[in-house]
Amino acid sequence: MPLRPTLCEICCAPEDTADFARIVTFCAEQTGLALSLATNAAWPNEAPTITLHLGPDDAGPGHPTLCFACHLACLCPQARIGTLVHASHEFLALRRHLA
Repeated sequence: MPLRPTLCEICCAPEDTADFARIVTFCAEQTGLALSLATNAAWPNEAPTITLHLGPDDAGPGHPTLCFACHLACLCPQARIGTLVHASHEFLALRRHLA
């Protein structure tokens, strides 16, 4: 389990935000994942997106975020579900050093 909650960003029409937030919360409870929710308004014709922001330690095989993303995809077929894996601090430090 991650040391800090996984950031889950919901981007959808304002009138759909509460429904997506309920589904996200339900899926998090089912998979035992601690979440921090953020919401953004989408353009009217855009498909809703749900993005999970992960640290490198939270992106491995068998991690609960994978089950969580699968649950979301099943319960929100109209939404695009994605994961964004952020670089580790060590990688960023090395990259700055080599630049």
